[in-house]
Amino acid sequence: MSIYGVEAAGLGLATDKHAASLTKGKPGVLHGAMMYLLQDEDGQIQEAHSISAGLDYPASALNTAICTILIE
Repeated sequence: MSIYGVEAAGLGLATDKHAASLTKGKPGVLHGAMMYLLQDEDGQIQEAHSISAGLDYPASALNTAICTILIE
C-alpha cells in the first residue's frame, strides 16, 4: 500500500500564496496543540492562501503532522 500526501500549492511554493503547511511550515503551537504552522521568522502565524472558503487554515491537523514526522 502507498500513501500519497497532497496539499494546496496555490500560486506556488516560492510565493506566500499557498496553504502548504506540511511542506513549508514549521512545528509550532496553535490553539494549545502542536502542529506544523505557516509562520514567519519570529514565530508569528502567517495567513494561508486558498480560493475556497474555509480552506485557508494556517496549520495542519495533529494526525497529519504525526504522519509527516514518521515519514521523514
